[in-house]
Amino acid sequence: MKKDSTPLKILPELAKEFPEIHFVEIDAIEEIGSFGKELIILDSADGITDVCLLTDLKKLETKSIVSMHDFDLAYTLKLMKKIGRLNSVKIFCIPTKMKKNRALKETAALIRSTLF
Repeated sequence: MKKDSTPLKILPELAKEFPEIHFVEIDAIEEIGSFGKELIILDSADGITDVCLLTDLKKLETKSIVSMHDFDLAYTLKLMKKIGRLNSVKIFCIPTKMKKNRALKETAALIRSTLF
């Protein structure tokens, strides 16, 4: 969706700035379980005004599951944690309405201060 596509838009620039990080774009949430028990995720988020780092899954909002379409990132990560398939997660959250240049600048700074 266009409103939450900023992470995909800044991915090429982040890959150039951080060649030591292997960025992987996934198409389906089901694929996330194949990347191990220590995940680092770049995603868009509603309800925030600045890029931030989320490590506490309790802060992720989950909805009631009515259909398979409701299995979103939050629900999937919480389920993975509950069944022992996830030890830790770092989610770099980008506001859905943030402009690309600002998102790139703030995300790069947060990656640099968090991972290096």
